[in-house]
Amino acid sequence: MEADVAIIGGGYYGATAALEIQAARPDLNVVILEREAASFGRASSTNQGQLHLGYLYSKFPQVAQECIQNVTEFTQHYAEAVNQDDTVYYGIHRDSEISAKDYEAFCASLGLPLQRVAQPSEAFFGSPLASVYKTAEKTFSNARLQHLLQNRLTASHIKTVHSFPVDIVRAADGGFLVANAAGESVRARTVINATFADGNALHKRSGFAPLPLDHAVFLHFLVDLPKEYRGMGLSVVRGPFAALAPNKDGQASHILASGQFRVVRSGHIDAPSEAITQEEITARYKQAVHEAAPYMPALHAARFAGHTIGTRTNYIDPATHIAASRAVVLENYGDMAGYHCVFGGKVTCLSEISAPLRAIAKEL
Repeated sequence: MEADVAIIGGGYYGATAALEIQAARPDLNVVILEREAASFGRASSTNQGQLHLGYLYSKFPQVAQECIQNVTEFTQHYAEAVNQDDTVYYGIHRDSEISAKDYEAFCASLGLPLQRVAQPSEAFFGSPLASVYKTAEKTFSNARLQHLLQNRLTASHIKTVHSFPVDIVRAADGGFLVANAAGESVRARTVINATFADGNALHKRSGFAPLPLDHAVFLHFLVDLPKEYRGMGLSVVRGPFAALAPNKDGQASHILASGQFRVVRSGHIDAPSEAITQEEITARYKQAVHEAAPYMPALHAARFAGHTIGTRTNYIDPATHIAASRAVVLENYGDMAGYHCVFGGKVTCLSEISAPLRAIAKEL
């Protein structure tokens, strides 16, 4: 197969990269290579669907400001995916690292709408929360976002080749040869690596320089709550606590992410194994509920409905050794002209890869 641009990875960032390149250069032949039998099946389907508007980042005002901008752009581009009827509450716990007064000042400084709940329901919030606030934050539907992206890929005539696990990338005349273990290959002038967790494994097989990455394997628990709690979310600010997010995509009403028990294992450079035993899942769920139930009493009435195992891959800035909070495009990585890497993080950062990728496309 011949292509102008081959994108490795058919998740949210791979799909967005393809659309941005095609928008800048409609004349280019862009193909996405996805290892699974369907797109958006891995990291793109294991997030909580939270549109972080900045409320969570009172310790990092610059990150909060970036979130506001990104969510605004996300809502403009993917309005149909936003759950407008959800209500997300943030609480200040008595053990939080910030007081209610300082939190209110932080939100005011960024223009974040904040409505204090005078008499929050004890059944949902619990007494350890000193203050509870109704926010302007919303959630999004993974299913609807995936549907939107797929429709746009189809309308743009961008082809996705499924069940194509890339085994190796090799420099070839005027570009690269991207091949799988079965011997199938794509010859492309430009390659964009959007594989996230498999990035360094691919680099090792290809003889490329390693990427400075930080990986984590985490658990999210699917829980079903009584109908009076549907469409309600809760996060506690700056404490070792969980987040309970509304869920519109599956068999459970909420997704529980434990602050202390969420990450199962982590690693640098190479992604750790995603294998987690049922015994460990059961034990961690009990620990998560025990941790969160004092300020989320509704969890006592929760029905455990399953779990998702996700991966998170962050790019570590070699200069600062800090994980990037924004999307990163590494152009001509390893001094290889035409080989680029994309790292995204939050779904709301999708717009951050637009400008660099369009610039890359215009230079082809």
